[in-house]
Amino acid sequence: MKEIFEFFKQISEEYGVTAALSILALGLLGYYSYFLIKTFPKVIQSVVEKKIRENSDNHKNATKKRKNIIMEVSKILSDLILDTGANRALLFEFSNGTSNLAGLPFLFVNATSESVSLGTSSVVTSYQRVNICLLADFIFELETKGYYHVDNIEDIKNIYPAMYSLLKRDNVTSVTAYAIYGVNEVIGYIIIHSINGKILSRGNVLPQVAEAAQRVSALLSFDDLEEIVN
Repeated sequence: MKEIFEFFKQISEEYGVTAALSILALGLLGYYSYFLIKTFPKVIQSVVEKKIRENSDNHKNATKKRKNIIMEVSKILSDLILDTGANRALLFEFSNGTSNLAGLPFLFVNATSESVSLGTSSVVTSYQRVNICLLADFIFELETKGYYHVDNIEDIKNIYPAMYSLLKRDNVTSVTAYAIYGVNEVIGYIIIHSINGKILSRGNVLPQVAEAAQRVSALLSFDDLEEIVN
């Protein structure tokens, strides 16, 4: 420190105080720049590592929450089969896929949970990334009315041919679906199937499907609702 003072005094005497202050300022700037160069990479690394840890924790929490929700949904679907006499109950959720060149996302629907009666085959893996364009008319009616029912799928053979083909493949006879609502929009639907010619009438099953859909809506939208309330 003494050496710096002596140096500053000498410069002041030879070139003036202004010059001495300028040289001192440049010296301090150089030291600060050196300090930044030495420490900045470590700061950046620390921030990145912290962000990675936060993302990892968030992913773990979200995964755990999702598992708990699916377990609850599975129980709701199982109860729905018992309450309605259906052979199969599924939860479908809408999702975004990749985008077109204009940036608009392709939309898909995925079966994310399923429950079946004894002796009924599972079809959940057959309904992954189903392009919504195949079900556009059905989805429109579901969003407009809030529900959809048909006693016999033969009645929709010429109305919803794509949906008819999917249901016919799985030997479905009757179908009842009810929309799953998020905070501001439909985010999916619950659907029940009867198979092998068994007819399920709307009056006998729609109230139970509606109640199940409302319970699932609450589970899937709880975080969004909580954020709005808070």
